[in-house]
This record gives sequence, C-alpha cells and structure tokens, in this order.
Amino acid sequence: MAENLQGERRWPNNPLVWNNNNQAEEPPAANNSGVATTITTIDPHCTLPQEKARRLSRNMFYSGFLGLPWMWFVNVWFFWPQLNNTEDHVIRSYVVRSGVGFLAISAVLLPWSAFFLFGGKQAVGEDLWRKLSITEVANPFEME
Repeated sequence: MAENLQGERRWPNNPLVWNNNNQAEEPPAANNSGVATTITTIDPHCTLPQEKARRLSRNMFYSGFLGLPWMWFVNVWFFWPQLNNTEDHVIRSYVVRSGVGFLAISAVLLPWSAFFLFGGKQAVGEDLWRKLSITEVANPFEME
C-alpha cells in the first residue's frame, strides 16, 4: 500500500482511497483546476456531474448482487462511452465489473433455462420435472 502526499493510502490499480480511519472513499471528483467534471453517458445530450455518475454507477453495480443482474446490463449500456474513455477510472471499473457479472450470469442462466424449457420432461425425467417445475407447484389440483 502506498501513501500519497495527503497521507491517504491507496492500493495499486485501485481507484478507491483509504483514509486514516481505514474506510474506503472515492477520490475527489475535480480536475486539476478544481472544477467538477461531467461524465458522458449513452445519451450525448445527458451528461452527469462526476460525483453523481460515480454514485449511480456504484449503486447499479451493487444492485446486481441483490438479485437484479439486469442492472449490470443497464450499467454497461448507460455508461458505454466510459469503456473507451479513461477520464474516470472509478466509473470504468464499475462498468467493466458489471459487464463481467452480466456475462457470467448470462452464461449460467441462459443454457439452464433453454435446457429446462426445450428439454422438458424428456430431458430430466418425470419425477425431477415435477420437483423443479413451477407450473406443477402452481397447479396442485391437476387442472389443465
């Protein structure tokens, strides 16, 4: 861990700054002139202040872990220009991690759902199908 001139500690290649209370903080959102910068999103007419964009990107990233992996896709889509732009490494790191998370969950869920949907009772067997199928739980009285 390295210390900079202000006494803040930072892990190499990590955009977060660790203050003296061992709490992670994002670095201040100001350029060299002290003026807050704006972040370009997928809509070129809609730019966000850097602090608000960081907060939004971070919230979308963490909401993906709460059973909402489509938020990872939304995060990547909304901040797509930040993948090719290096103006803010904090947002870019959240966008890259959101993309990896979305691809990983898609690689697991899509084949599983396709197998279960198209294979059906023939692929997994009648007994296992009755245990796993939500249509069997929703239809306990055999009403078809």
